Amino acid sequence: MSESYRMYTPAGDEAVADLVFRARMLIASGVHRDAAQAVIRQWRDDVATGHGEVRDTAVRQEIAAALDPDWRAAYRCAFDEWLGVTPVPVPVNMPFGP
Repeated sequence: MSESYRMYTPAGDEAVADLVFRARMLIASGVHRDAAQAVIRQWRDDVATGHGEVRDTAVRQEIAAALDPDWRAAYRCAFDEWLGVTPVPVPVNMPFGP
């Protein structure tokens, strides 16, 4: 059984699992971050033609969670569930007093 991405059907989960697999391969190939983002967004839109719930927030969060480790390793920033990128916050040492 494949991983659940919170899709409505097993076929939807399979479609998203394929998207995630292809996205991981794309990220690992060294393609530029903006190009990867555009391609993954297009793949998501392709999945949406048969499984519209791929655009639901819960599903996007599942996709983001699956891709975030690879994305961070390749691009040094977090993968956003809206298929954008969010810079990793830089800790600032500031005293916080009463």
